[in-house]
Amino acid sequence: MKKYLYILGILLITSSCIKWGLENLPLASGSDITHFYFEYRFSSTNANGYSQLEFVTLTTDNTITGNNITSVITIPNPSGVFTAQEAAKVNLTDIVGSCDISDAATIKPINGAPELGVVADWSQPHSYLVTAADGTSKTWTITASITP
Repeated sequence: MKKYLYILGILLITSSCIKWGLENLPLASGSDITHFYFEYRFSSTNANGYSQLEFVTLTTDNTITGNNITSVITIPNPSGVFTAQEAAKVNLTDIVGSCDISDAATIKPINGAPELGVVADWSQPHSYLVTAADGTSKTWTITASITP
């Protein structure tokens, strides 16, 4: 019986500590995109003759002006399974975009922009709404181009 009372006491102390002070924490107010990334996905055949999905991270140089991001993409030099023939296929119509956003924020595509993390057409600017934990939000526009 003494053992059960001891465990009950620990649980009561622990649960009261968890709830204490949480209502006083401020909500994060950041609603920024801090960096934008692109990758190219393609299929290759491995040594056993099976097809497999490969990806290459594309080098990006981002310029952030207000709520606009201009991302200049440089196609990496071919190496390994990313051959010169595959590098020649990289274009803005079938790459994958992803980004870093402020802590505790959420992001969603607007005005017909593609979901992040899937192959999409980036030949036109796309807009995303980033909402901070405190409810404030910013609309961001991303414009991509590939260096010759």
